[in-house]
Amino acid sequence: MSNRKKLPAPVGEQLAAMDGARIAGGCDTCNAVQTIVAHDGARNVHRIRIAHDDWCPTLRRMRARGQAS
Repeated sequence: MSNRKKLPAPVGEQLAAMDGARIAGGCDTCNAVQTIVAHDGARNVHRIRIAHDDWCPTLRRMRARGQAS
């Protein structure tokens, strides 16, 4: 019997298993929710999308600077 430990799955596979997962938090000023999303057209590429509340001052500042849509 081997003593070798099983290697963890690559990060891309770990994120693929969490595709669509919703995680509370991500913003200090509102009740933001983070969602793990697979990137269209690229294998093992994922993004974390943060959804802020509409009234969030941080989101307003980012929009004013052109950093958020």
